[in-house]
Amino acid sequence: MLSVSIPDEKGESELINTTLVAFEARNPLEVGGVVVWRKNTIEIFGETFRAFKLSKSFSFNKNTRLEVKLDNVNDAQMTGVCVYETLESANNMKQCVHLPTEVGQVDINVGFLLNDRRANIEFIAFIQANPALLEYGTSLSEIAFVQGENTDIIDEDGKCKDPNALTTMLQNGNITCICDVDYVSSGGGNEQRELDSCISCVSSPYCFFEGDYCSLNVDCNNEICDDGICKTTVSSSVPIILIWSI
Repeated sequence: MLSVSIPDEKGESELINTTLVAFEARNPLEVGGVVVWRKNTIEIFGETFRAFKLSKSFSFNKNTRLEVKLDNVNDAQMTGVCVYETLESANNMKQCVHLPTEVGQVDINVGFLLNDRRANIEFIAFIQANPALLEYGTSLSEIAFVQGENTDIIDEDGKCKDPNALTTMLQNGNITCICDVDYVSSGGGNEQRELDSCISCVSSPYCFFEGDYCSLNVDCNNEICDDGICKTTVSSSVPIILIWSI
């Protein structure tokens, strides 16, 4: 049983147990696996992909970091750690971060793995591809996910920091950040919130274009939700909220 440190609701560390998940080999020629030597040490052998279910999920966002100690490193094309909400997405290698090839303490920002989207992580996995030696493993210990330091999305001059966001003043005088055309907030909608980034529509399921169903104006790429549908023009029955750029 492998133990992993995760952030609790207060952002402090909490040590939890994990359970190895029965998982069909990704490659019929795969030769390898993992060995849990101690509750906080795992060794990855050969070419393999092994998933573990966390005894408690943790909140993941763009500031989440992975801390791990590499005790031994096999010369492999790729050795990594993956994060998943469900195992239905376990074939998505974009949710795996590559570990360095030198021994020592590692601290990596992993929030980008979900395109800066907030999520509850239920599973972690370890992957290794094309190792040089089958009998020599990559050893990881002291595995911990931590919440990195939050950063304001607006700078001291009242400008949005995100290069893909437009600094916008509302009628009430408040400043907000609106994602540019063809970009969307990683949490959905066009308004960037504190734990979101403005990401390309190409990599997001949250872009809503003309004809798409919507609930609010901010759901739509052109910010017009009329009678539950994104439109390019608005009917006279829908109130308009004025905003302007600064």
